[in-house]
Amino acid sequence: MAMPRIYVLLRVSKTKPSLQCRVQEDIFDSRIFDTLRSQFSNEQEFQDKIVRKVAPVRGDIVMEQLGMSNSDLAIVQSDTKVVIHCVASVNFSDPLPIALDINTRGTLRVIQVAQSMPRIRALIHVSTCYVNAPLRDQRVLECIYPLPFGDPEHVFANLSKMSEDELLSYERDIVLKTYPNTYTFTKALTEHLMQERFQSLDLPLSEVGWKGIALSAYF
Repeated sequence: MAMPRIYVLLRVSKTKPSLQCRVQEDIFDSRIFDTLRSQFSNEQEFQDKIVRKVAPVRGDIVMEQLGMSNSDLAIVQSDTKVVIHCVASVNFSDPLPIALDINTRGTLRVIQVAQSMPRIRALIHVSTCYVNAPLRDQRVLECIYPLPFGDPEHVFANLSKMSEDELLSYERDIVLKTYPNTYTFTKALTEHLMQERFQSLDLPLSEVGWKGIALSAYF
């Protein structure tokens, strides 16, 4: 029986050209894994039973087929049952053209690839509770509220036709008068497009708040 794997899409870093090196240093060398690591008799056992299950794949969500090579794409398509999409630009000062390409178009590219996976069971999209930033002084329920600017498909179609200068004007004159930044707007727009376009796919939505440090580990 083949070992279950978790494929992690990673961009190539100038400082860490090795994807496996990034996985080791940026993920498994973190103190958050100390408790799990302590449950094994030695480091080699931890590497064999945990680290080897994580397979880094070179890619980028701003590119077609997520920047994966044809061979990598074929492997991911054939093996994957669940996709967890948590990639986003959380630089709140990103100009609208950049935020739109990463947070909105990037998510649509992820879903497009997920739909090509014959064994796919679910795609979990990690969003933010701050998509509801325009709703002030009221209780916010667990639902997708109407986009303040009208029909989401119409808004997205218009944005896709705009030049970079027009997008920057739209950001200044429209977006930032309703949303605190381009991040919350593009994440909100993405939720609406997902809801409209991919009703046949099981799409659990996680709207998280601020993530901070933990005083102690609970596992």
